Amino acid sequence: MHEEGIGIGARRITVSTSGLMEGISALGDLQRPVGLAISLTTGRDEDRRRLMPVAGQVPVAELLQAAADYGRSSRRKVTLECAIIAGENDDLAQAKILVSLARSGPFKVNLIPLNPIESFAGQRPSPTRIDAMVDHLWQHGIVATVRDSRGREVSGACGQLVHRQERRSGAPRGRALKRRKD
Repeated sequence: MHEEGIGIGARRITVSTSGLMEGISALGDLQRPVGLAISLTTGRDEDRRRLMPVAGQVPVAELLQAAADYGRSSRRKVTLECAIIAGENDDLAQAKILVSLARSGPFKVNLIPLNPIESFAGQRPSPTRIDAMVDHLWQHGIVATVRDSRGREVSGACGQLVHRQERRSGAPRGRALKRRKD
């Protein structure tokens, strides 16, 4: 967006986070209408803590309040992204929770069928289950899309590249690092 950059418009940029509250606040302080996407996966705090241990430390209600505030101030819908895992969050109960959450702010929902990887036992949900969730969301007035993943056959789809990189010696396990301020 910088005047000396390549001129990408703010409305063509989306920042995705799993719940860095300070980052959402800082993004709002920029007063640029960039998109915001929240990696939610599930609307239940206990399930989110289990499926997304680091991100799950922030209560869903608190995270969505910050996201809704950002959406209202930027005049943009915030995307709630949900990685859908067979037997975990691919049912009508989860769709009902998503309807309730999406109604709490200027939100839309993006369902992302899991792309399996060796290091995670979760499986991709059936297209029928995904379709039922999307239908339920739309029937209740929630804009919902399904991410079209490409590259699955070569383990290059969304979420699959993480297992391709070897962990560097001394690299932390299981938690994000705070950047040093120099």
